[in-house]
Amino acid sequence: MLYRPLAGLEAVSALCLGAGPFGSQLPAARAYDLLDAFVNVGGNFIDTAHIYGAWAPQGENGGCGNSEVTVGRWLRQNGHRDRMIVATKGGHPDFATGETRLTREGLRRFRACANWSSMMCRNRVTCQPCGASASRC
Repeated sequence: MLYRPLAGLEAVSALCLGAGPFGSQLPAARAYDLLDAFVNVGGNFIDTAHIYGAWAPQGENGGCGNSEVTVGRWLRQNGHRDRMIVATKGGHPDFATGETRLTREGLRRFRACANWSSMMCRNRVTCQPCGASASRC
């Protein structure tokens, strides 16, 4: 696996695993298999977002957040939280209400308060109760 520096991180896998269908079209057990295989070949960079899964009627928030929930559970179950880099996005409006989703909501799903980095941070977000925060870019 090739690695590149990214946003102050030294060793980010050049290949990023997209988790769009995780927990929606792709059941969690199969997603876990793919995540395990990705780690086994040296991958450490996962792409997810609150909006991934919005098309699925089932799941948390009517499908929104399915991918983040699936990745977060896998991180906790396998103890990979400290070695993985997870890119998630916030600010996507809810389809029904137009309400903006905050990055804090994604952090709650991951329960990953320690050692997280924001590549493009527009707001200062603090994870409660641990107090970890991303500084304004």
